[in-house]
Amino acid sequence: MKNKLFPNGRIHASEEQDLDYSNGYLALSVSPFDKNFDKEVEKGVLSHCHEFIRKGFLPISSCEGHFTKKHYMPFYIMIAIGGKNRLDRINDIINKTSKIPGIHYKIAEQQANVKGDIRVNYSLEKEQEYAELNRLFMRNHQEYTYLWIGLFKDDRNWKQNFVRRIMFNKCKKMLLKSIEEFDYDAAED
Repeated sequence: MKNKLFPNGRIHASEEQDLDYSNGYLALSVSPFDKNFDKEVEKGVLSHCHEFIRKGFLPISSCEGHFTKKHYMPFYIMIAIGGKNRLDRINDIINKTSKIPGIHYKIAEQQANVKGDIRVNYSLEKEQEYAELNRLFMRNHQEYTYLWIGLFKDDRNWKQNFVRRIMFNKCKKMLLKSIEEFDYDAAED
């Protein structure tokens, strides 16, 4: 196992279980073809990752959501989308899920040099990053685009917090149903 299962149920590669993005949290991407993939993903997001994989999308990062007084880490899945029609597929995903309450998206061309919103100390060319994705996912794409799909990214006020507490599980089910309805069964190039 590349990441660790901590007593609090979180799965990541950090030194301590209660770290977050502000103080050293680290999680490693694992190939969906790895025999231990299911042990590397938190249970509350695993079915969503499986469905994306079944539709030909490549999840590289995910979190089932952790909402405590210490931490606010939203439910999310980040997928790497390769191939010539990747922007069409991203737009399709956004169009089919945009009515889900609390949904947020981020689109990026590179992830390796970014830790949250802060640059890290090393540099990796896009081509090197894409070569690693091709190795990890057994693909041969020239380019990738990342789509981050999150639920209830912020609940900094009482109203957002109230809506998240009431709607969170329903919204996760709505997202899973939307993924199941995608017409894709393999990533196209």
